[in-house]
Amino acid sequence: MSPFIIFLLIVSLALTLIGSLMLLVAAFRQGILWGLAYLFVPFAALVFLIIHWREAKAGFFVSLGGFACLVTALFSASEARETVARAAHVPWLAPAKVNIEDSSAAIQAQRDHLYDLQEELSRSRAEANSQYKALMDRRKGLKPGDHAGVHQFNLDAAAYKQQNEALQRITGEIAACNAELSRLLSERATQAAANSKKVVIYTTAWCPACKAAKQYRDSKGIHYQEVDVEQAPGGEAFQRLGGTAVPLIVVGDKKLTGFNPAALDAML
Repeated sequence: MSPFIIFLLIVSLALTLIGSLMLLVAAFRQGILWGLAYLFVPFAALVFLIIHWREAKAGFFVSLGGFACLVTALFSASEARETVARAAHVPWLAPAKVNIEDSSAAIQAQRDHLYDLQEELSRSRAEANSQYKALMDRRKGLKPGDHAGVHQFNLDAAAYKQQNEALQRITGEIAACNAELSRLLSERATQAAANSKKVVIYTTAWCPACKAAKQYRDSKGIHYQEVDVEQAPGGEAFQRLGGTAVPLIVVGDKKLTGFNPAALDAML
């Protein structure tokens, strides 16, 4: 969780507490019964807010500011955006659509980066080998009492050590780059396999679950054909498949009635 989101959550909690205390104080100022009712009677706070708006509005707006901060924090998190998008079927909140073209571009960029790292590793390794050979030759030529020569040798040995550390860093980056490249290739293969299967979704214009299924497929970058069963010849094809409810999702020779993300992913 980012520091910005944590800050918003803290501000939200503080404003909510302050607003609630302000409302409670305003209620007790109107009378002890109002204060006790605010604390213990359901909906008494709402009644107090309506009847004594002038006295209660400051605390209400402070609490409202806390709620606004909370909503901002939740919508700033990608996980929350995706959950809300799937629950409410809001297209502009859904995660960005990923397709094979985008995956291929990312793979090529990763391959270029890997090539650059390998070239850098090759150059650094050659330099390190040359430094090592030179150091060994100089070490053999050192004479007792040659303090200046020993000092320079130590400096060059320290530089060689730094060169070795750079080699280890580059090697680590190459390993991480290879792992990311493997992940991207696997992701593209999965995407290609899913797209290679013909996906048909039998829907109606008024069906919320149908819209959810289509938005879910869009978010995954899966191509599909939509068939409205209330229009010919969609209804006839729907009946031939033994359809009883929409959405009816057909993936290859498999069928799924209703929208179930886990079952749909398994079919793909």
